[in-house]
Amino acid sequence: MGGVPFEGFGMTGFDNVSKKYYNVWADNMGTGIMTSTGTADASGKTFTYNGEYNCPITGGKKTAKSILKIVGDDKLVYEMYDKTPDGKEFVSLEVTYARQK
Repeated sequence: MGGVPFEGFGMTGFDNVSKKYYNVWADNMGTGIMTSTGTADASGKTFTYNGEYNCPITGGKKTAKSILKIVGDDKLVYEMYDKTPDGKEFVSLEVTYARQK
């Protein structure tokens, strides 16, 4: 991106009415917002989301999977997945959040 630092923002939460987890993501590599819904695993520490966004390269809609993992009291890991043209899934973004003390 021509030397511009990557900046992104995510927010996740649970909707008591729909009983679903929601995630939104926005960053400075595009002009849109990705919205996703998901579920938690039995441990309540791994959340898997499926969503869609407007691709800034093609201008079309794309689907995406993301996973949010609670690694400990002070650490979260967020992974976003994309697909190659032949359908192989790969990690396209990984963000590690660490609580400052």
